[in-house]
Amino acid sequence: MNNYIIIGRTNVGKSYFFNLFSKDKKTISIDQAHTTVDIIKQKIITKDSAFNIYDTPGYDDLKNFNFIFNRIKHLEINNINFIYVIKDEYKDLDLQVSKIIHSLKLPVTLYLNSKIKKEEEIVNNIYDFIYRYNEDGFTEIRNNLIHDKNNIIRNNTVVNKSISIFGKENTGKSTLFNILVNKDLALTHNSLHTTRDAVEWSVSYKNLELDIIDTAGFIRAKSNRKRGVLESLSIKQSEQSLYNSDLIILMLEATSESRLDLSLIGELQKKNKDFMLLVNKIDLVDDQKAFQNRFLKHLSKNHNFFSSLNIYFISALSTSQKKILDLIYNRIIHPFQFKTSYLNKVAIKMNLELSRITLHSKSFKIFYITAFSVNNKNYFKIFTNFKNESIKPNIRTFIRKMLIAEFNLKGQAFTVLYN
Repeated sequence: MNNYIIIGRTNVGKSYFFNLFSKDKKTISIDQAHTTVDIIKQKIITKDSAFNIYDTPGYDDLKNFNFIFNRIKHLEINNINFIYVIKDEYKDLDLQVSKIIHSLKLPVTLYLNSKIKKEEEIVNNIYDFIYRYNEDGFTEIRNNLIHDKNNIIRNNTVVNKSISIFGKENTGKSTLFNILVNKDLALTHNSLHTTRDAVEWSVSYKNLELDIIDTAGFIRAKSNRKRGVLESLSIKQSEQSLYNSDLIILMLEATSESRLDLSLIGELQKKNKDFMLLVNKIDLVDDQKAFQNRFLKHLSKNHNFFSSLNIYFISALSTSQKKILDLIYNRIIHPFQFKTSYLNKVAIKMNLELSRITLHSKSFKIFYITAFSVNNKNYFKIFTNFKNESIKPNIRTFIRKMLIAEFNLKGQAFTVLYN
């Protein structure tokens, strides 16, 4: 499979060109210099072919190009083809950059994004192909990429899963993303709104191909900080990534508790999407056990937020890539998630059965059931009219057997907690 990297000076239409290829994910394309700050990847799949295309930041001088080119080299990808985009004028800088790429024996295609002046000055022997501006120019280049023999799909049996990292600004999303893909791909900084476009990279893990996406930080609608055009477009793009994801990782920050945490959990539950909760920067908390207990108590005050949550306390800087990939893999392969409506139905059914075995004693009633995982351990929490210490062993055994039967949990480890 080929990798086509779009490069060029600032404001020549690279993101617009990228978006012509991509239907599912659009990078931000506005008439403003240095809008794109990350290297954005998108896999293009047709009926018989597949290839990757990349949008990159623009440059204004040779020094800036070398910085971007080094970022591209650090990706360590094979079968690289460059698509050089020109608009309005072919400058000396375009010629210099093209010669550098050509000297490295890397294929470079020229795409003229508009009718340019002095087109005859373009040095043809540098470029493998030149696509000139006309109404069919894009169609021609797209068809050539689709029919390239290196892009033909042969016996593809890989299972792809899309994973989006979502959350408030500065919770460590980009740091986690870079650790998962084992590359410094997404820019990280403690300033707000560092990530603009949704940055994506694929990681092969066991029998899965994980397409991991870093999204822009979420800003609540009532924030005092006014959203600019870029921020609004970034958030809209993030929402599109969530919509297309198989699994969402919601990043929270252990050092900053807020009401927004609960509202984000609630929003994801409304979307009816599979998601897991990573509470980051746990290494900055003095008494981690006490914090975890407080956090879980905070969530369990409202059982609607606590139903079928999968919670993990991590430090993105010190937790290993393998450990986090294991969490994601187990979440996908062995999900411990049940809809609140189904949990309520099971509670009603269990009450009917329990009324028979407690016929001659005080009526035992289950108010509701929640299900959640913490650090890869599964729990059911049963809220009843009995105190924990007064629940008889035969009732506990009966409840456990019914949970196994109703949720098909034979062979799965879980703990039952009572209020």
